[in-house]
Amino acid sequence: MDDLHVQKEIADKIETLSKVADLVDAKDVSFESITSEIDALSDEALLLQLSNNRLAFIEEELISDLASASHELHLITDWKEKLESELASSETPAGLERKREALIRKAKELNQEHQQMMKESQDKPPITITQLLKQKERLAKKEEDLKVKKAKLKAFQGLPPVCVHSIGLFLLSFIVFLGRI
Repeated sequence: MDDLHVQKEIADKIETLSKVADLVDAKDVSFESITSEIDALSDEALLLQLSNNRLAFIEEELISDLASASHELHLITDWKEKLESELASSETPAGLERKREALIRKAKELNQEHQQMMKESQDKPPITITQLLKQKERLAKKEEDLKVKKAKLKAFQGLPPVCVHSIGLFLLSFIVFLGRI
């Protein structure tokens, strides 16, 4: 009886194993074949989930773009209606004449401002190339002086004040000596 029970249990397990192999389309009922098919199905499920997430994101973007476009369409329609109603109401000869006079007044004001600005710009003499070149030379000389001073400062950094004073006196006497030559 024990053998019969064991055989029935083995037969049940074999039947379950064959059903699993059929479900995952395994080539045989070996553990390796079934697990490789399950891994492949898991990979495919992950890819499908990733595609589903991408599609959901794209759908949300499209819905947002559609809402934005419909809002813009609504605004354009409103603006179009307002402009058409203003155009229809202002096409009367009196309305056109008022617009023409307003434009003429504005043009005269702008012309006066332009003339005034032209006079002001003529009053101020522009800078010449010679002046620019002289300024450039002055700046170059100042930059050279600044480089020399930075080099001196860098040379004296870290020395005690007594050494700096004595070196400064030495340099001063040397410069005076060079000036005599």
